[in-house]
Amino acid sequence: MSNKLVDEGKLKNFTGVDDPYEEPEHPEIEMHLVSLKNQTVRIGESEIALKLGESIWTESSYKYTLDEFEQLAATAGFTVERVWTDPRQLFSVQYLAVD
Repeated sequence: MSNKLVDEGKLKNFTGVDDPYEEPEHPEIEMHLVSLKNQTVRIGESEIALKLGESIWTESSYKYTLDEFEQLAATAGFTVERVWTDPRQLFSVQYLAVD
């Protein structure tokens, strides 16, 4: 959402704007595409039949604290070299190096 609209008071009464941030119990999101009809799609040489309402799981997204991500990186053989975050540390970009 636009911080400018929030700061100017033009965007009110929306979850995520007026509500304080609360750490989710299970910080993960799954993205799905849902077929709007019975159909067959082609990907390269493969054909996939989909039924009305059938979903395709396209993405998983997980939220970690900075410490949790550093531990996760370490288990995969990486060291966190540098971290950039927003002021509330809700989002980060991390530069990793191989151990």
